[in-house]
Amino acid sequence: LSKKAKDVPFECFKQLLHLLTQQCNRKTRRGLGIPTELLIVDSTQITVGLGRLPWAPLKGEKAGVKLHVALTGDEGALHQVTETLGTEHDIHSAADFVDPRFILVADRAYSKHEVFDRYQEAKNSQSFVIRIRENTHFHDPVPRERKTSFGGTITQDLTCQLGRLKSLTRNRFRVVVLTDPKGKPVLLATNLHWHSAESIAEIYKKRWQIEVFFRWIKQHLN
Repeated sequence: LSKKAKDVPFECFKQLLHLLTQQCNRKTRRGLGIPTELLIVDSTQITVGLGRLPWAPLKGEKAGVKLHVALTGDEGALHQVTETLGTEHDIHSAADFVDPRFILVADRAYSKHEVFDRYQEAKNSQSFVIRIRENTHFHDPVPRERKTSFGGTITQDLTCQLGRLKSLTRNRFRVVVLTDPKGKPVLLATNLHWHSAESIAEIYKKRWQIEVFFRWIKQHLN
């Protein structure tokens, strides 16, 4: 098409490429190796005096709301904001950020086993890298084959079902384990099987962008 067309508008050809890859099955899409942009999701609580938001009370004389924010990983641009009461759990807003065009990156507050199954079993599966709790049970863990030793702070790379009994996931997911600067374990659950463990770790580390965004919001919010 680009050879035949006199003019090659980028946005038009980008949409054509997106439509083309949608017609491919998962194996073919993996073989193409086309990168998917990150969608970084997190929440921050905005608190004020109870008199200013009487419909959103918190403890004591405070009131507040939560802003659930999604930023695009490459540009750091604001993608979506959802507002909830300050007392509502973050997982209830997870469905608002489902978008198969992106790899969803989130912290433990957006982690729930049944949600992982939902992402995986959707018609257009949602790719994700989400931190899980340190006490998560690994059912039938199988280490992934690797020809070289782990790089950086990574200690494990395996596949397993997550949870126990009623909370056990129907699907097997990949878990990459690394350590933070204080030596504490960081467990990342994902359904990305064609990335290296180092790439999974780097994807999650890009969450720092949203922390900077929250700091800026609170500095300029009256």
